[in-house]
Amino acid sequence: MRFYNVFLKILCCVACVAVMLMFLCSFEENSIITEDSLYDSILIGMLSMEEIIDVSRHSPESALLQREFTAVLKNNPELYYVSTKFSYDAVGGKIIRLYPSYSMNETQRELAREVCNAEIQRALLLIDENACDMEKALLLHDYLCLNFSYDESLSSDNMYSFFDKKQGTCQGYTYTYMALLRAAGIECTFVASDSMMHIWNIAKIDGEWYHVDVTWDDYPEMFASVEYDSFLKSDDAIRKTSHRDWFGKEEIGCNSYKYDNMSFISPLKSFIGTGDVNCDGTLDVLDLVLLESEKGQFPNNHAFLIPAADIDGDRALTDIDSALIRQSVLG
Repeated sequence: MRFYNVFLKILCCVACVAVMLMFLCSFEENSIITEDSLYDSILIGMLSMEEIIDVSRHSPESALLQREFTAVLKNNPELYYVSTKFSYDAVGGKIIRLYPSYSMNETQRELAREVCNAEIQRALLLIDENACDMEKALLLHDYLCLNFSYDESLSSDNMYSFFDKKQGTCQGYTYTYMALLRAAGIECTFVASDSMMHIWNIAKIDGEWYHVDVTWDDYPEMFASVEYDSFLKSDDAIRKTSHRDWFGKEEIGCNSYKYDNMSFISPLKSFIGTGDVNCDGTLDVLDLVLLESEKGQFPNNHAFLIPAADIDGDRALTDIDSALIRQSVLG
């Protein structure tokens, strides 16, 4: 009988421990789900341009809301119409409603979306159908470096303004490259550094993650030239270029050294200064038409490489370039 009582006590203790462990595991699991679903709630609400987003079921504190709101903006380039500022209602220190701020109305957003979609498709036209992911990442990296420039006014910080003004800050480069790679079927996200006041990409190539900093590879004083100091680098290699203290939405390590010491040659280099602005291998009337159109705005449904049109090498598109291309095409 005594043995039986001891056995019951031990069994009860084991059951209590099991219940406690189940509770703790459930708590940790629910915490993770809560954060992820908060991110999703914010994203879905802002994609729908909701003026009030109900977050009461998550009941986040302000620090968590700020973190998830920022992560949503940085990881979704299509939210170029959302301001970084927001307000909220809280009860007992827990937030129940989020009030985003939008810089566009729905009509303006749709017009901007058409511009972005057209620009993305124009860039994708340059990709060979047999290109591997590394080659796609390289070409799109070079396309941005050759066609766009850094915004010294620091006002162009999203994908739409980047395409519209043909220049941008590190955020503009990062968000646009992210959108281009995703459109090309390549997984891509961001990392940022508060101490550097900087943001750049990490991209997944053949199952491995690599750093790509298009901003730093686009040297402003080097027209029609591309650098690869920050292209497809491991964590160790990118640290050697003064990148530090980065963080992302998720902790992702770039541990492959495959491309750290590789010398890259731009697949677009052979077109520079040739007049073949759509990079189809032929200098013809279409190139002239595209160049004339470029003076007003980028023509849709055709690729366009700015340095290809700089026939006289003066680092600008002028009437002289048009005349030289016209002479070559029409005689």
